[in-house]
Amino acid sequence: GEIGAIMNISAKEIVGSSFPHPFTSPMESKLSITTTQLVEVQHLCVQTIFSVLDLLEEWISSLNCENEKSHGESSPSAKFKKAFESLMSGLCPSNLSAVAFSTQSYARAVRYLERYLQQKPLFPQDCWESLQKYYAALDDVDGVEGAIVKMPNPPSLTNAILAHEVKGEFEEVQTCCEKGKKNDPFNLEYVKIHIRCLMNLDQPISASDIAFSSISNNSKWKNDLLPYMIESSWKLSKWDNLDSLLKNEKIGNSETTLNVGIGKLFNFGLNKNEKAFNETLKHLREKEMNPIAAAAMESGAYIRAYSHLVRLHMITDLEYGLRPCFESNDQKDTISLLKDWRHRNSVVQSNLRFQEPMVNLQRIILSTDNDDKTTNLTECAKSWLLSAKIARKHGHLQRAYNCLIEVNNLVENQSVPASLMCHISQEKSKYYCAKGDKENAINYLSKELDSLKKFRNVEEFEVPDGKLALAKLKLLHVTYADHTSKFQTDELIKLYKDVIKFHPEWEESHFSLAKYYDKILVTMNKDEQIAEAMSCVIKTFRNSLKFGAKHVYESIPRMLTVWFDLGSYCVQNTKVSSKRKSSRGINVAPYQTECDAFCKELVDSVGTDIPLYYFMTSFPQLLSRICHPYAKIREALVIILSRLLVEFPKQSFWLMIGTYNNYNQSRQKMCKAVFSEAVKSKKSLANYFENAKKLSGLLISICDHGKKSNAKKKEPDLPSLVRSIKDLLKEETEFLLPFQRFMNVRLPPKLLNDSKEHTPFAELVYIKDIGEKIEIISSLQKPKKITLFGSDGKKYIMMCKPDDDLRKDQRTMEFMNLVNFHLKKDPETRKRQLAIRTYTVVPLNSLCGLVEWVENLAAIRPIIDKLYLQEREKKSGQMKEIFAKLKNGNHNVAAVKQLMRDFEPAVFSKFFLKNFSDPTAWYLARLAYVRSCAVMSIIGYIIGLGDRHLENILINVGTGQLVHVDFNVLFNKGESLQIPEVVPFRLTHNMIDAMGATGYEGSFRITCETTLRVMREKSDAFMSVLKPFVYDPLLESSDQKAKTATKANPPKNAPFECEVISDDALKRVQNIEDRLNGIPKKNDKPAGLPISVSGQVAYLIDEASDPENLAKMYVGWAPFY
Repeated sequence: GEIGAIMNISAKEIVGSSFPHPFTSPMESKLSITTTQLVEVQHLCVQTIFSVLDLLEEWISSLNCENEKSHGESSPSAKFKKAFESLMSGLCPSNLSAVAFSTQSYARAVRYLERYLQQKPLFPQDCWESLQKYYAALDDVDGVEGAIVKMPNPPSLTNAILAHEVKGEFEEVQTCCEKGKKNDPFNLEYVKIHIRCLMNLDQPISASDIAFSSISNNSKWKNDLLPYMIESSWKLSKWDNLDSLLKNEKIGNSETTLNVGIGKLFNFGLNKNEKAFNETLKHLREKEMNPIAAAAMESGAYIRAYSHLVRLHMITDLEYGLRPCFESNDQKDTISLLKDWRHRNSVVQSNLRFQEPMVNLQRIILSTDNDDKTTNLTECAKSWLLSAKIARKHGHLQRAYNCLIEVNNLVENQSVPASLMCHISQEKSKYYCAKGDKENAINYLSKELDSLKKFRNVEEFEVPDGKLALAKLKLLHVTYADHTSKFQTDELIKLYKDVIKFHPEWEESHFSLAKYYDKILVTMNKDEQIAEAMSCVIKTFRNSLKFGAKHVYESIPRMLTVWFDLGSYCVQNTKVSSKRKSSRGINVAPYQTECDAFCKELVDSVGTDIPLYYFMTSFPQLLSRICHPYAKIREALVIILSRLLVEFPKQSFWLMIGTYNNYNQSRQKMCKAVFSEAVKSKKSLANYFENAKKLSGLLISICDHGKKSNAKKKEPDLPSLVRSIKDLLKEETEFLLPFQRFMNVRLPPKLLNDSKEHTPFAELVYIKDIGEKIEIISSLQKPKKITLFGSDGKKYIMMCKPDDDLRKDQRTMEFMNLVNFHLKKDPETRKRQLAIRTYTVVPLNSLCGLVEWVENLAAIRPIIDKLYLQEREKKSGQMKEIFAKLKNGNHNVAAVKQLMRDFEPAVFSKFFLKNFSDPTAWYLARLAYVRSCAVMSIIGYIIGLGDRHLENILINVGTGQLVHVDFNVLFNKGESLQIPEVVPFRLTHNMIDAMGATGYEGSFRITCETTLRVMREKSDAFMSVLKPFVYDPLLESSDQKAKTATKANPPKNAPFECEVISDDALKRVQNIEDRLNGIPKKNDKPAGLPISVSGQVAYLIDEASDPENLAKMYVGWAPFY
C-alpha cells in the first residue's frame, strides 16, 4: 500500500491523501506471521520506499539544473515537483533518520540527520547523540569521536558507554555499566551491555554468572537474557547445559538470533540430528540474506551488508566443521578444513569486529573433535594467539591479555612445538610493550630465552620454522633493549650480531643492525670513527638487501644517502659541525679507504647478490647524484645505471630522457656516458635508444607547438608530427606506455623464496598507435591532449604540457608513492585506507613533458561557482569585479574579510548531496574526500606545498577523492611570493562544510594525526628521498640558478662542473626535517620546543582556518571560497 501511494497515485492525490504515514505509522498486516518475519518484510518495504524517494529526488534535482524557461509553472513536471516538495516538507528528516537507522540503513540515517541539523541554528544535544550512535553502527570510530567533541554538553552515560564500546575500551564500559545499574537497577539495558562487554573480553563465565544472577533477581528478564546464556554455553563448550537450555525453552526458527542458531547447530551436530541441522542452516542463511537483499537496492551494498557476509562465513564454518559429526572417522579431513579456514580468514577485512568472531568460532569447532587431540591442541593455541594479536593491534589490551591467559592454560605441561612457544613468548612481550611496560617485556624475554635454551633440544631450532621463530624472539629482545637504552652500545651491537650469526639469511636482523649503526652515527666525532660507522651502515644495509625485499624502500635510499655523504667527505677540506656551526680540518684518508672499498663491493653485488630491479625503486636518487664530486662514485653510478638500462631499457629510458635533454651540460654528459656504457654491454640496444630519442623529440615538438618563441621559426604542423610518430611506431613496436602501473616496480611477495626469480614488471603495455586528433586545451600554456593506443587494445590519454619544468612534479609523485607504501604498511592508516592519488609525470626536457590524464576529475572552483550561482543567484561577472577592486597587488585585508562574509554560508557540501544520490555512495565519497584532504594537507605541509587555489585541487566526481596538481611552488616558496602565503594548507569554510556536521573534528583531525605520526616514524626514509633535491637544481627558478648556486667544496682540477649545492636548498630541506620533528616556526625561525603529533595538528588546523590568516591570502587564491 505504501509503495503504491508513491508510485501509482497522481500528484494531487498524494498531497491530499490521508494515508497513514509510510514511515511513522506502524505497519499493519492481517497475515499470520511472526514478529521477526514482519520486521524483515518491513525492512524491505521501507528500503523500497527510500529507493523510490532517491530516484524522485534525483529527478527533481535534474529539473532544477534545466532552464527554468522551458518548464513553466503549469507544466506537468513543475506540478509534480511542487507536489513532491510538499510531500518531502511534511517528512521530518529527524524521523526519517530514525527509521533509516531501524532498518540498518546507517549511511542514510546520517544523511537525513545532517539535513535536519542544517535547519537548526544551534545543534541540540540529542541530535549529536543520535549522530554518534549512527557513526558507531557504521564502525566509524573517527566519526564517533567527532560527534563527542562537537556536543555542547558532556555525553550521557549511555553515549559514553557507546563511545567506549566502539573504541574497544571495555574496562571503562564495565565501570559505566556498574554505575548505571546502581543508579537504575531495573534498567535491563545496562545488564545486556555489561554481558556483551564480558563476551567481547572473552569472559563467557563472568557473562553467564551475571545473566543467571540477573534472572534470579528479576524473572521477567529471562526471555531477554536467554540468548546470552545460550551463547555463553557454547562458547564454554558446556554441551549438556546448552542442550538443557534449548530443550526447556522452545525457540522457533523464526525467533532465532545468530548466536542462538549457532548453539542449535552445535547441539544438533553433537547429537547427530542431521535433518534439524540442515533445516537450521537453511534458515540462518535465509535470515542473513534478507538484509543483504535490502542493501542490494543501494550502490554501496557490499559495505553495508559486510557484517552479514561475515555471518555467512561463520555459518559456512559451522557447516563444514560439524559435518564430520554425521560421517565416519576415515572421511575426516582436518588438514583441508584448516587450510580452507586460513584462506577465508585472509580475505576477511582486517577488523577486530569481523575477524574475532570467526576465529573464536573456529576454535570452538576444533574443540569438539576429540580424535586428534595433539593437532587440535596446537591449532587451538595458534588460534588463541591469533586472537591476542588481533586484539593487541586494535588496542584492545584487556582482551589480548585474556587470550594470552587461555594460551597459557592450554599449553601448560603439554608438548608443543618450540616454534609455537617462541611465538607465544613474542606475543606476550609485545603485549607488555603495548601497555608501555618495555622494562617488563625485556625481563620476560630474557627469562624465556634462557628457558628455551635450557629445556629445548637444539634440533628443534635447526628446522626453518623453529630457527626463524627463535631469531624473531632474540631480535625482539635486542630491539626493546635498544629502545630503553638498557645496554651499552658495544653490548647492543654484539647482541644484534648474535642474531645475525644465529640466522644469517634473515633480512630483518641485518636491517635492524643497519638502523642501529645509523642511529649511533651522529654520536661519532673523529674522522676514523665516522668513516667506519658510515661503512658499517652502508654495508649492513647492503647485506639486508641480499635476503629480502621487505625494507627495500628504506634500505636502498638510506644506503645510497650515506654512501654519497661518505664520498662527499673524500673531497672536502673542512667539515662543519652541525651543533657548534664551527669548521675544522678533515682527514680524508679514512673516508677514501672506506668509500673506495664499498664502491667496488656495491658494483660487484648489484645484479648478482642483490637483484638489479631493487634499484629501480631509487632510480631518481641515483640519477640525481650522477655528477657527484667524487670520481669513484660517479664511475660506480654510471655502471649501475647502465646495467638498469640494459636490463630494463623500456622503463629506464623514460626515467632518464628528461635528464638527457637537460640544459645542464654536465648532467647531459653523464647521461650520454650511461647510454654509451649500456650500448657497449648490449649493442642491440643502440637502435632502440635511437628510435626512442626520436619519439621523445617528436613529443617535445607537440608540446612546444604554437609557442610564441617559435613564431618566427618554421615548425611542422600537428598532423605532420602525428604522421611521423605513426611511421616510427611501425618501425619500433615496443615503446612502453609510460603509465605508473607499467613503470612501478612490483616487489616479490613474502612467500617467494628466491626474489631473483621474481618478475618485477609483470604487466607491460606498448604504444601501438597515436590518435589522429590532438586537442589543444584552452589555457595559458595551451597543453595538448593526445590519445595513445596500447597493445592491450585500450586507449590511454596523456597531456603534452609545455613551458613547465615537470621534474618537480615527477619527483613529488615519486615521494608520494613512497608515502603510499608506508601508509599501506601501518595498521592504523591501512585500516582507514589512506592513500594519495598519484599519476604519471614524464619530463621530456627542462621545459616540457607528459602528464597522465586522469578521468572523472573536476576542478573544485567551477563546482563552487556553479553552486553559488544556483543557491545565491550570484552574477557571473561578480568575480571580475572582485579582481578589479583588488588588482595590481593592492591587497586589502578588510575587503577580503568582507568577501568572506559575503560568501557565507558555504555550499560545497551540496555537491556531494547532488552528485551522490545513493546514501552509501554519498557517505563513502564524503569519507574519501575528508581523508584524502587530510592526508594531502599533512603531506603538503611537510614538503611546503603552496599555490593551493581551487584549480590546483581537483575532485574525482566518481569517488570523492581529492587529487592535487601543479607542484611548482614547493619547499615553502609560497612564503616568498609578493603576497606571502601564511596558511599551512587549504582549510577554508567550503572545505570544512563538505566534511559534514562534525567539520574538521573527528575524521579530518584524526586522519591528520595518523598521517603525521607515520611521517615522523619514517622520517629517515622520507628525508633520504627529499635530500637529493639539494643536489638536483630543482628548488630555484632557472634565472636564479646561476646567481645563487655555489659549488660544494669541489675537488681540485675537476674534469667538469660537478653537482652544485644551493644554500637556499639546504635551508629548505632542513625546514622539512624540522617540521617532521614537530618544531613549529614563525617567520622562518623556531617558535619553541618540539611538540606532540596531536599538538602539531591542532596548531596547523588553527593556523589554516584562522580568518585573520585567510584574509591575508592573495585574492586569486580565493580564501572566501
